[in-house]
Parts: sequence; structure tokens; C-alpha cells
Amino acid sequence: MPQQPQSQYRPENAAQPVAADPEYAAESLPQSESPSQSSSEAQSAAQTPSHPSPSQAQQQSEAQMHHEAQMPQSQLPPQTHSQMPPQPADSADSAYTAYPVLPAYPAPPAYPPYFPQIFPPAQFAQMLPQQWQAWWQNKRRARAAKHDYSIVGWALTLIIGVWMVGSFLVMVGVSLSKNSESIPNGVLLLLSNLPLYAIAMPLSLLVLRNVPRLATKRFDMSPGTFIKLFVATVPIMYIGAILGNLVAAPFSAEDTLDSALMNTDYVSLFLLTCVCAPIFEEWIFRKEIIDRTRKYGEKTAIIVSALCFGLFHGNVRQFFYAFGLGLILGYMYVRTSKLWYSMLMHALVNLNGGVISIWVTSQIDDKALSRAMEQSADATMREVQRQLGGVIIVGVYAVIMLALFIAGIVILVRNRKRFVFFDAPEQLEQGTGVKTALGNAGMIVFLVIGILMTISALVMSQIPADGPGDVGGAGSATMLLQMLGVLLG
Repeated sequence: MPQQPQSQYRPENAAQPVAADPEYAAESLPQSESPSQSSSEAQSAAQTPSHPSPSQAQQQSEAQMHHEAQMPQSQLPPQTHSQMPPQPADSADSAYTAYPVLPAYPAPPAYPPYFPQIFPPAQFAQMLPQQWQAWWQNKRRARAAKHDYSIVGWALTLIIGVWMVGSFLVMVGVSLSKNSESIPNGVLLLLSNLPLYAIAMPLSLLVLRNVPRLATKRFDMSPGTFIKLFVATVPIMYIGAILGNLVAAPFSAEDTLDSALMNTDYVSLFLLTCVCAPIFEEWIFRKEIIDRTRKYGEKTAIIVSALCFGLFHGNVRQFFYAFGLGLILGYMYVRTSKLWYSMLMHALVNLNGGVISIWVTSQIDDKALSRAMEQSADATMREVQRQLGGVIIVGVYAVIMLALFIAGIVILVRNRKRFVFFDAPEQLEQGTGVKTALGNAGMIVFLVIGILMTISALVMSQIPADGPGDVGGAGSATMLLQMLGVLLG
């Protein structure tokens, strides 16, 4: 929510019609044959006394006719058709004899197939009636948007496929190792995500490079605005977690990932949730996706990026708050075009939900408290006194998060009209952005795969109940960790 946001789109990035041939437009007449020079030369030639005056010529002609009339017919000279002396060419005509010929434009490509960067030519659109040109531009932009968003969908599908195959190979390698039972949970968690961050995401650039980026200006974000947006993520995360738990409640399952995280060392948790996840996920879902699709509309690019980010986690409990967080992160990146802002925000959110919250909950024995509460009030008081230090830590943390929750609600309500969006160079028609972005082959395939991953996690009872904290994509690896546990067992 910058105070004075400015449009980031440079004029040269806007869609411009193809100009005329520069060589043809810049060509001029030869200086030696310019009209002014030719006219002056004709006037000087007319004033030169190389021929007799009109009165002298008339007297000579009458005398010759009188002389020939008195001569006999036989003595008359033979009639010959004398050639007229060459007349000087008109100076204006001679000046344009070398005028260049109108250049012939190449034939436009067939329709289909088409290439969104070159079709349709601006000359063809300009030939249409005025009332049809707007319709044609919208048609061209919609087809180009479907083409580019489809490539994004195929790239995300490639990431999931390579990640699954790589994680399976990692599981097989770990299961075949001699010391598999002694490998810590943190190492297993890092190994399961290694194919994602080291292979799958970089490999997706081979597909994404077919969609050009839109160059934009960069802006700074004030510390106050950054803090406000961070506080605004707290209610979004908790409300999303509540919705996810309500949807997953009929499919209550063992908290396999939560147990794995609770038994993971904090160094591995920090590396996964606060280093790897913010860097690689923001790079793909914000920079690579938004930079290549924002030319069709900022809101559409942010919503699609957040939707893909939520589905990528692969389970219901993480989907809702991941989607909400993706909206905030996408808006930050669109308004600044600087990736480190969203990376830092993502790291802070993961630090709270993936490290601090786990450390806080580990300070008390919740099972012992539950048993004491079932017995009597005196037993409960004795247990609270025994765990007084941990109870204080949990209480302080709960009060802080409650205050942030209320403050975040106030910030979102008061600043709901301060979120600014600008029209992009290839802005789609209002109300058609999301439909166009998702209604193509690549995105449909990715959506189907993401939904199937979520449903399979529900059916197989492998959904983590990790609360409002994002675990940097580790929720998607729950099935892999469960399979790995089976192999190790």
C-alpha cells in the first residue's frame, strides 16, 4: 500500500502499431533534381538568346512563303518532315521520375497457427473498420494470454513431475542405505525437497523462457508499509487455517508431518522454511510467473500466482492460507518489482509458523495438561505450576498473536481501498482475466493434478494439521515422508 504509487510500465513496453518502412519514410528527392532547382534552370534557359525573337521569326517565315509562291512547282524544295527539336522536359516531371516504389509488406502469418508476439500485424488491424478494431485487439490479447498462461501451466506441471520422480529416487536411495534408521528427520525432510529446489524449479525455465518478461520500473517500499502488510498476513493465515481445518475435519487423520516437524532439529527447520522455501518459491511463483503474465492484467497475474501457490502445497489445510498469503506477496512484488521484499515477508511468516510456533508449543506437555484437566481442578493447578515457565511462554505468544490478529483486521478494513492497480499494456477485458488465464490446456492440466494431489491426501489420511504456519512446501511432501517411513520400517 505505497503512499504514492506510480505506474511501472515504460512507454516502450506498451503495444504500438508497426510503423512504416523507415527507409521509405526517410527517403527524399535527389538534391540535383529538386523542383526549385529545375524551375530556376528552366527560367534561365528561356531567357538565353540562342533563338531569334518572335517578330524576327515571323518576318523570315512570311518572306520565305512569298518567295516560294513565286517559284515554279518544279523548283520547289522537296517536302521533308523535319524533326522537332527536343523540348526541355518539364522540371516538375523530371524531379519525380526516381521516386521510390511503395514497399511491399510481407504476407501476414496464417491464422492459426499464430505467434502472440507478431500476430496480427498492426497493418491488418488498421485496415478494419473503426468499430471492429477494439474487438480485434481484445481477441488478439485473449489468444496471446491463453498461449502464455498455458506455458506457465505446463512449466508447473513439469515441476511437480520432476519433483515426484526425484523424491521417489531419494526415498529408494535412503531405504537402500545401511544407516537409514539413523538418519535424522530434518535430513529426510531436506532430502525430500532437494529435487524440488535443486532440479525441478530450475528445469522449469526451459519452458517458461518461451514467454517473454515484461520490463517494469522498480520502486522502494517504506518500512511502515512493509510492517502493515506483515501484520495483515496474521488474520489471513489464521482464517485460512480455520477454513482448511473445517474442510478437512471429516477426514481427520494422523498428524504425520506435524510429528515429523516436532521431532526435527531447528537448524533443518530454519534452512527449509526460512531460506530454501522463500528464495525458490518466490522466485518461481512471483518473479517468473508474474513477470511473464502481468502484461495481461495485474490482478489476474496476482490471483493466478496465488492459486498456483496454494495448490502447490498439495493439501486442504495449507491451501487457504497459502492462497491468502500469495495474494499479499503478489501485491508486494507487483507494486515494487523487487523480489527481496516478498522473500523477506515469506521468510518472516515461515519463521513464525514453522519455527517459533513449534518451539513455543514444545515448551509445555499438552498431553499431561489434558489428563490433569480430566481429573480435577486441583490436578490441573498442580500441573500448571509444574509447567509454569512453558505456560507463561505460550500465554505471552498467544496474547501477541491475538493482538496482531486484531490489528491485521483493522489494517485490512481501513486500507481496503488503498490497494492500487494499474492497467497493463495488454490489459484484458474486465471480467475475463481469470477465465482466460485458467481456460487453456496447460493450466487445466496443472489444476487437475493439484486437485488430485489434495484429494489423494484427504483419502489417504496424510494431511498435516500444522496450524497457520507455512512450512515452505513441506506439506506437499507428506505422502513422500509417509512412504519413506514405510520403507524404513
